[in-house]
Parts: sequence; structure tokens; C-alpha cells
Amino acid sequence: MGTISAEIRIRQMFNEPPSQVIRGFAAMRMSKRLAAGAMGITTQTLIRLCRRWGIEFVPQSEMLDQCKPKGKGCPKGLKGLNGRKKRK
Repeated sequence: MGTISAEIRIRQMFNEPPSQVIRGFAAMRMSKRLAAGAMGITTQTLIRLCRRWGIEFVPQSEMLDQCKPKGKGCPKGLKGLNGRKKRK
């Protein structure tokens, strides 16, 4: 048995056309990562489908608070793997 395409899986899960489902997530100001997870597909697959149907998600500054990253990230001045400073 082969794998089910992303479009068929979305249609089966939500009983709506995949383009409408994705537009709905975009209209709710969700992140692509959260939307992809809810649909059971990868973020890359979601991006591919968005390009095909001309769907755009909001920029990070306009996302729901729950979708915005909360961590500090890598502080400035740190280089190399795992945020370790380079030795002199």
C-alpha cells in the first residue's frame, strides 16, 4: 500500500478542499509550522501547496501570540556550533 498524498489526507481530515483548509489557517493568523502540524503534513509540503494556490500566511509580527517564538535565540557575538564562543 502506498502513501496517501497530502491533498487527499487534508480532504479526508477536514471534509473540505485542501486549498480552503489552508486559507482558513492563514486567515486565523497561525504559523505555517502549527498549521502544517494540525493538518498532518510537513512545513515544506505546506509551503509547496501555498505556492501552488497563491496562499500567503501573515508575517511573524502579525501572528497569534501562541504562534510566535518565545526563546531568545542565539545571543549576538556567539559563533560556531551549539552557541559556543570561538576560542582565541
